[in-house]
Amino acid sequence: MTRKVRCPVKETLREYALVILGALFFAIGTREFILPSKLAPGGVAGLATLIYYMTNISPGILMSLINLPLYILAYRNINREFVFKTFLAVTASSTFIDWLRVLPDFSTQNILLNALYGGLIYGTGVGLIARVGGSLGGVNILAKIYSSRLGISFGTLNLTLNSIIVVLSGLFIGHEAAMYTIVAFYASNRLVDFIQEGLPKKAVTIISKDPELIAQSIMEEMGRGVTFLKGEGAFTHNDKNVILCAIEPNQLFTLKKTVYRIDPNAFIIISDAKEILGRGFRPLNPST
Repeated sequence: MTRKVRCPVKETLREYALVILGALFFAIGTREFILPSKLAPGGVAGLATLIYYMTNISPGILMSLINLPLYILAYRNINREFVFKTFLAVTASSTFIDWLRVLPDFSTQNILLNALYGGLIYGTGVGLIARVGGSLGGVNILAKIYSSRLGISFGTLNLTLNSIIVVLSGLFIGHEAAMYTIVAFYASNRLVDFIQEGLPKKAVTIISKDPELIAQSIMEEMGRGVTFLKGEGAFTHNDKNVILCAIEPNQLFTLKKTVYRIDPNAFIIISDAKEILGRGFRPLNPST
């Protein structure tokens, strides 16, 4: 029987506070820039916005109603914590969207700028919520559940479902507005990826005849940790130390210069690492 590990109360409160903050960002981007420009964000928010344009029913209320059956689906197929955070995010964002009607209109006369501002602001909100294990419901829930069942990635299914909504929105808001909606959606997705993953780091593997000296130089000159992996030459069957280290992108030139100075014939593999957690990088904390 496995023992359940409970999160500290302080950390749990912090995660839910980020969900509420993310919901506020989402509401500001939607209410202040997307709605005044007659654009439609992706997902359930986009579907609710389209219905709002046709019926004038509050998009906040519509989001809550559309998401109700999806909560049940998520509870059965994902986990309770995800449902709680998603419910809080949808409820808070719906409430904020309605409350923000009292604020002055901050949108510009330029629809492209509104699409960019709206996408970046509500993308910040979506990213904060996703970073602590929640979502804004709708398409995210469906993509999270069915991506593995259909054998495609979460991102691909999420983008496909959102694209269908954007295409449908063109029938009601016009093709030009639909194109600006795609701009907002793209800006939002890029920011969500950045918030969740940060700037890509580099994972470097080095095979050299002088691994100890290279490792020492990396640690002393660049301040980066180094790990030796045990390797064996397939042809010679000689044992050798393979260097593995993680660096920032702006340190790549220095590393290559250091390795070349010690061993011009070294073999280097440089890979993108979306996220690196631990000493010298981001702390090993799921919600940071």
